[in-house]
Amino acid sequence: MSMRLSSSQIYQQSVNIMLEQQAKLTEVDQQIASGKRILKPSDDPSATVQILNLNTEVLKLEQYSSNIDAARTQLSQTEEVLRQSGNVLQRARELLLQANNDTLDSNNRKAIAGELSSLKSQLVALANTRDATGEYVFAGFQVGTQPFSEEGKNVVYAGDRAQRMTQVGSGIQMAVRDNGHEVFRNVRTGNGQFVVRADETNTGGAVVNPTQIGPFVADTYTVSFSLVSADTPMTYQVTDSAGAVVAAGDYFEGEFVDVGGARLHFDGMPTNGDTYTVEPSDVRDVFATIQDAVDVLEGFASGTTSTALLHNRLNEGLDNLDQSLSHLLDHRAGVGARMNSLDTQQDVHETNVIQLKESISSLEDLDYAEAVTELNLRLTALQAAQQAYIKIQNISLFQYL
Repeated sequence: MSMRLSSSQIYQQSVNIMLEQQAKLTEVDQQIASGKRILKPSDDPSATVQILNLNTEVLKLEQYSSNIDAARTQLSQTEEVLRQSGNVLQRARELLLQANNDTLDSNNRKAIAGELSSLKSQLVALANTRDATGEYVFAGFQVGTQPFSEEGKNVVYAGDRAQRMTQVGSGIQMAVRDNGHEVFRNVRTGNGQFVVRADETNTGGAVVNPTQIGPFVADTYTVSFSLVSADTPMTYQVTDSAGAVVAAGDYFEGEFVDVGGARLHFDGMPTNGDTYTVEPSDVRDVFATIQDAVDVLEGFASGTTSTALLHNRLNEGLDNLDQSLSHLLDHRAGVGARMNSLDTQQDVHETNVIQLKESISSLEDLDYAEAVTELNLRLTALQAAQQAYIKIQNISLFQYL
């Protein structure tokens, strides 16, 4: 039994076919215009999911790259402050060497003390550097609090000991700020292993120049000089922190005394009762090191005893300044190493982004040659449907009556 179709149904079916061909033609046209194969998720659900995941990964890597740019800016500023701080300490060292010259009088040394005080204030200002957002660079997490302030001769620290980090990769954190305690306060004294100090009550003219001849045996040693009479040689005795004698003997000018891995050379002769201590290095801030030099220069008085004390104190200050310079240089090198790591990580991210975008392109980009062929096919199909409709709409039984 055949199915009968009315004229209206035939017309509607023809119209539907034309509309369908128009829709397919329009879709191909939109693909060509956009350059994308997938215009909506239903075009390829599986590829759409992959594209979304890949785009999410690209955004994540781009955020890491943005973090790296910000971190590089912060580290560059830190490196510059450390460079300038090193210059300040280098100038302070030059002044201490100048002040250690016996040709200077008390007025010359007081003038040097004045410049050292100015350098100390410059160093405090550098330690209080702010970034472009107004945050203090060396305050740890207390970025809104000025980390260093001068209170009399002392410089106090109001920041914390935290190290600020930022994420520069998946599971990769990078330190972008070093706190002021680690940079300016946590500095080893002496040669980093031990410190030699002349007692301030010494009356002789001996100036000690220590060197290290082996691993330092950590303890506090006291070197005492004795002269029983003018007819007997000077003697020395070394005791440890428990009071036990660890070395003793006669001392003649120009000789040295070995103490727990330290060798003490003396310029000039000590007198009866003079003592020197050798103790493990402690930590001291760079501001106090400069202030110590200022104090000894301002308190200088002429005379053999005072001159020897001056040289002993300045020699100790020079050792401490050398440690401070080395300490800042280590931090500066650490900042440079982190900046190099950021560059490497940035290169990795850029390479990965390129690869991900290539994968996205392979999933969603249009094959233009194939699309143009499809466009021509759809256009031909639409034209055929239109021609068929024209012929169908002219058919009527009344034409045959």
